[in-house]
Order: sequence, then C-alpha cells, then structure tokens
Amino acid sequence: MAVSLLDFVTPSDLPTAQGGVTDIGYAMAAALASGATYIVCPACPVDGGYNFGSGSFTIGSGQFVEVEGQTLIKSTSPTSIFDFTGYDARSGLRGGAYSMIGAPAGSCALRLRTDRDAVWGVRISGIRVQDAYCAITDVPTGAYYSVDCEFTDIQCRWTKGTQIASRRSRGFMLYRDVFIDNTLGELPGHSGINDRVTWPSAVFADFIGIELRGRFHVVGQSTGDLRPVAYQPNAIGVLIDGDVAPEAGLNRFVWGDTIRVESSEGPGIVVRSAIYLNMIDMEAYGCLGTGIELDRVNRAMLLNLRARGGNNLDGAPASADAISMTSCSQFQVANVSVEAAKRDGLRLTGCTDMLLTNVDAQGNDGQGLVETSGNLRNLYTNVTSRGNSGSDAVTLEANSRVTMLTMGDELQAPGSRSAFAAHKAGTDQTGIPSNTFTRLAFPSTRYNQGGYDPVTSQARPQAGLVTLKARALVTDGIKIGKELSILIYKNNAPLAVDTIVPSNAGAQTLSVEVDDTANGTDVYEAYVYLGDDPTGGANKTVSGADAWTAFSCAPIG
Repeated sequence: MAVSLLDFVTPSDLPTAQGGVTDIGYAMAAALASGATYIVCPACPVDGGYNFGSGSFTIGSGQFVEVEGQTLIKSTSPTSIFDFTGYDARSGLRGGAYSMIGAPAGSCALRLRTDRDAVWGVRISGIRVQDAYCAITDVPTGAYYSVDCEFTDIQCRWTKGTQIASRRSRGFMLYRDVFIDNTLGELPGHSGINDRVTWPSAVFADFIGIELRGRFHVVGQSTGDLRPVAYQPNAIGVLIDGDVAPEAGLNRFVWGDTIRVESSEGPGIVVRSAIYLNMIDMEAYGCLGTGIELDRVNRAMLLNLRARGGNNLDGAPASADAISMTSCSQFQVANVSVEAAKRDGLRLTGCTDMLLTNVDAQGNDGQGLVETSGNLRNLYTNVTSRGNSGSDAVTLEANSRVTMLTMGDELQAPGSRSAFAAHKAGTDQTGIPSNTFTRLAFPSTRYNQGGYDPVTSQARPQAGLVTLKARALVTDGIKIGKELSILIYKNNAPLAVDTIVPSNAGAQTLSVEVDDTANGTDVYEAYVYLGDDPTGGANKTVSGADAWTAFSCAPIG
C-alpha cells in the first residue's frame, strides 16, 4: 500500500505545512503506523520544506520512505529523525535534505537500531544532511548487528561531529558515493556549528566487511582562512578500526576505490588491524597529520597510493609522514606517490614480505623511503627519490632489497643487487684495545639499498659478485713500528687485510678492498687490529668522520 504524507496532515495545518512553519511530525508517525509499505513525502513547492519537530520515526520491516525533489526536512530530535529496524531488502529511505539546526549533541539524522534487533538489508540513497552532529550511525552498545546494508549518494555539510559511523556490523556494508564537507562550519546562519573539527569524519569498527565504492571523499579544514590552523590528532578523515570489539577467528575485509581525504587537520586515512585490504586510489592531500596510516594490516592488494603532506602548512607535526606502514605483511602495492611530508615520504616499521612497485618520493622534509626497524624480506622495484631535504638516500634493513633505484638524477641500481655506504655519523670510536681484532661500528648510512644492518654493522648482500671496501683513520694511541691493520671479515674469518707499519705517531690512514662471490647468506664486517707493545699498550681511537672512516658494498656487473 502506498500513501502520501499529506494525506495524514490535519486540513487546517495544510496551508503552513508546506514551508516548514507547522510541526507535522504527527503525520509521518501516522503514515508509518498505517501499515503502508511505501510512503511518499511530496516535493515541497515553497522554501522551508517540512518541519518534523522533535519526534523520531521508525521505518520498520517492509517499509520504504521516499522524499521527492530533495525536499528539506527540518528536525530538532534529540535522538534521530528516522530509526531503521527493517529485516528485509524492501526497507529504506530515498531522497531528502535533512537539517538538524537546534538538535542537541548525540543526535543523528538516521540511526540503525541495533539495540532493538538485527537491521538487515536496509537501503538508503540520495540524501543530504546538514547542521547535524551525525548523518548515519548505529547503536554500538546494542546486542544486535546491522547486516548487508547499502548507502548510496550521501552528502554531509555544516558538520558538528562524526558523520558516518558504522560500529556494529556483520556481512558486507556498502557505501557508494559519499561526500563529507567540513569546510562550511564557520558560515553564519548555522547555529551550533563548531569552528574546528576535532573528530573523525567517518568511522568503521567492529565489522566483517566494509566496501567503499565509487567515491568516498572527505574535505577537512586545515587550509581554512577563518581560523588559525592547528593539528588535531583525532580529526581523522576516514578511520577503519579493526581494534574495536575484535572477535577471535574473524577476518576483517575492506574493499574500496577512490577514497580521498583533503585538508584534514589530523591524519587523512587510517586503517588498523585489517586482513584482506583491497583498494584502488587511496589519496590524501594537504593533511596536517600523516596522509595514509596502515597499522597491522595483512594481505593487501593496493593500486595507486598518493599522499601529499603538509610541510608547507603551519601546525603540521614533525612526525607526520606522507605514508606510514607499521607491522604490516604480505602487501602487493603498485604506484606509490609520496611528497611534501613533514618527515619521510614512505616509512615502514616492522613490516614483512612487502612488494612495492613504482615508488616516487619527492620534496619530503626527511627521506624519500626509509625502513626503521623490524622489517624483513621487503622488495621495492623502480624507486625514485628526488629533492628530499633530509636525503634522497633510501634506507633499508639487511633483508630488504630495492631494484632500479634513482636517487636525485642518477640511476643507482639498474640490477636487483644490494648496495650500501655506511659511516659513523661523525662519532669517534674510542677505547679500542691494542693487539685485539675489533669490529668497527657503522650505525648510519648514506644510502642502503638492502643488505646492510646499521644496528649490528653487518652486511649480508644478495647473491652475486660484490665489491666491499673499508677505510679507517686511526687518530690516537699510535705506536711507531707496530702494525696497524684493517680487515674485511666473511663469516667470522678474515677475507682481506691491509697492513701498515707507521714511522711516526701521527694519524694513520688504513683501507682495504676485495671482490667476492656472496651466496645471499654470507655475513661481512669491517675490523681493525691496532698493534702496540705486548703489555701496557694504550687504547686507540678511530675517527668518526665520513670522509676517513666508512664501509661500503656494491654489486659487480
């Protein structure tokens, strides 16, 4: 049965019902209570739309409401305008522009009542929400779940809080063509609007499957002209949080295409604790925080990751990267662009078995590409690092590799072999005992294309022919006539050595070079042996200057 909302309006209220003067929430309540399966809210011929007062109206199973012509619906409900309890694919809402000026904090335009029953198959499309603390939400403390619901063509403006919140779902929740605009909060005539976003714009938690299709676009406030810019750590554009209410044995799937966050005063896109992340076009531009954060995400296939940071914006914290990946594994990523970050372009920590192809890092304040600690078996192909203020060097851990690397304007590694240049970062190595084989420490690198661990100062280059070089400047404790040697060790035994016998007590330069065939597991280190009298010899010092003391490896051929 189909009915019109106006069929339930008291005749004397009709002249003022259209225009939003008279509260006709009672008519919507009566239409829904009539048992009608299709309720039409006719297009309003005058400005002002319809006023639903402070009531809340339940669209139950088998009921569908259509608001024609983007007609304005005004509400001051302390809870929600429409509640959904439907348990079939016929339930839903289409159309309408919903204004909640005057509604209190905690209210929301549309709410899936997971505290009453499972909400399954609800379809909501073609809506505009403004002046609201929330557009679409559920009840995260409820005993039930929303399941297999779809939301299409959703716009949120003049925001006062998190607009999209799915925090208790099962099955696959689909969001298609969603636009959240936080830039209009300062405009006059929209009472109660906050002038600074301090909340995540969209939150997805306690889920099995989330699909973000078509366009999911969030615009923040970081470049607004009417307020000072300040970093807000909770002002996340899109937060997908698998840490909330985790259940043992449940995977958390995320699919999407064209997820874009612009000008957030916090991080752009954050994904935590997800398995099977499949995305096309994840983009973050001009965010004060890290553009894209992936934390404990496993088994991902990603195409086109782009992040431009906020190193030219006031308020961006020094720790903001363009893209960061932490404790992630088994990624296949193609086409990564990172630029203008306050810190590093692409930063990995504790990641394993990652394959990243076509990485372009330019104009970042730190390095273009850096692995920090705990990374293992990561492979990068076709990497360009250019114009980064910290360094164009690529820093990888010992078991990671890069192929086809361009640093600055120079092609560094046309093959798939390890190369590094390690140094002491200007710190002298003091207290070296006489007449003892002592390993030199090289805790920093000018570049590291894999195969070198700056923590242990050990090299483990990829299999093939390599050239290894070591040099050292001995500056203190030199004994005339006693040998000074520098050695390259292979698997805890000397591989090559060069020895001098000083004729004066001045600083002495040592160097050694050797070609070898590495098998991929061989370990190479640099040592010194600094001679003196058998007893009473003074401790020695090796200079920390990069020009004089260094350890390097390069492939041959």
